[in-house]
This record gives sequence, structure tokens and C-alpha cells, in this order.
Amino acid sequence: LARVQGEPAGPVPQALAKFWARWPAIRVGVTIGTSVRAFDAVDSGEAELGLSYAKPDSPKVTILAQAELRVGAIFRADHPLAKSKMLKVRELMAAGLPLLLADRSIEIRQMLEHAIGKDTLRLLPRLDTNSVMVMSELAKSGAGVAVKTRIGIEDELARKELVFVPLRELATAKQRLMLFTRQDTRLAPAAAALAGHLTSMVLALHER
Repeated sequence: LARVQGEPAGPVPQALAKFWARWPAIRVGVTIGTSVRAFDAVDSGEAELGLSYAKPDSPKVTILAQAELRVGAIFRADHPLAKSKMLKVRELMAAGLPLLLADRSIEIRQMLEHAIGKDTLRLLPRLDTNSVMVMSELAKSGAGVAVKTRIGIEDELARKELVFVPLRELATAKQRLMLFTRQDTRLAPAAAALAGHLTSMVLALHER
């Protein structure tokens, strides 16, 4: 399984636990990297399954399941803006919330810059990183506001440590998380079983 980084509390650990309950002796290899790396690994046959965000120039694959995920502002629940229904990026900055942003290797940054257009140069983030896990941890510490999906912070949201507030600039934009395999390839029984567990969990993440 080749997967994109940043899904620590997402579907993979749960799916593996259920898979090993039925197939305890099967060894599973999991590699973590960029979306491009996940697609390349599946396309080359290095990995049987891929879990990654869609990209316009992705190699052709067979999609087994997909979920559309909203992108929004994630920050501490004790901030005065935490009860807002929707916010603009400039409102976050005016409220003293430094931006913790993905760098340009991650699609979310590209989506944000496209949405705000000429105001891109005014972003001046406190953090540029290729790790959404780092963004989440810093947001939890109160260092600023992360712009990302809910994936990976489900527990913190449930405990009301963090809040997710939709961004007006990205109101219609969503990231598409895809579970896929190589085109025209039949999965081995064990891989198909793992794909079945992952499919149900990916579909459960879909946000309308």
C-alpha cells in the first residue's frame, strides 16, 4: 500500500486491524510519501494499492473508492473565532492567527492560492511545510491556524480541542481522496480483502 502522508487517524490503521483479524499471517508493506509517489508506485507495480489525493496529471488507475473532503481553517477551540460558521483568510490574519500552510508540493496550497488570486502575495505564512501532521500539531499547540481537511485530527475535533471552520475562499473546493489500483490489474485475494476494508472506510469520510 502506497499512501499519502498525513492520515495518522484516517482509514489505514483501522483497515489494517480488521484485515489482520482475518489474515493474521499476511505481511503488509506501507510506504508513505507524496501523492505523485503513491500514483507512481501503483503505476509501476511497486505497490498493489494506493491511497492518495487526486491530481490532474495522475497516471490512469482503477479507482476503487473516493471521498470528497472539505478544506477549512483548523485552530484551537478556545480562540474567539472558534464559533464562527465561516471565515475568510484575511479575518484569520486580522485576528492574530498566523497561517500554518502546506507548501506548494501539496495540492491544498495550490487550491488556496488559486482561490485568492492576486492576494496570494499577502499570505505571508508563519509556516510552509510538506507535512500536514506538523501543521496539525502546531495548530493544536496554539501556534496558528492550519488550512487542511479534517483528516488526521478526528480525535482532537471530537474532544473539542480543535475546531474546523470552512473558509469562504474555498467554499466550493474539495480535495478528493482516492483508493486505487493499477489499471487492468486483478488484485490478489489478500490485497482485495484489504481493499474491501479500505473502501468502506474511505466512503465513510465523504463530505457532501
